[in-house]
Amino acid sequence: MLFAVVAIGGLTAASFWVLRPFLPSAIWAVMIVIATWPEMRAVQRRLWGRRSLAVAVMTLVMIASILGPVAVAVATLVGRADEIVAWARSPAAISVPPPPEWVSELPMVGTRIAAW
Repeated sequence: MLFAVVAIGGLTAASFWVLRPFLPSAIWAVMIVIATWPEMRAVQRRLWGRRSLAVAVMTLVMIASILGPVAVAVATLVGRADEIVAWARSPAAISVPPPPEWVSELPMVGTRIAAW
């Protein structure tokens, strides 16, 4: 009897260990399902009570709500690629100006800082 309890506990722990990387995604998916459940039921009523059609429509709407903004972002990045490249290269053209004259007058480290 004790061996069976230990074995079940070990299997439970091993299952949790295997599923642990997927838990945040599963929790996020549950949150989305709960938040969109009333809309899915309304779509199901409009589609003659067919759950499979409602799920397909909701899936397409969710994919479009994610891919739409991503497509706009990618199009913007592609359209402004030359500006992005120029912006990325601009720090190489920036030079540090020499220090002011008073830096060399600092006690103990001024001459080394001004020479550096």
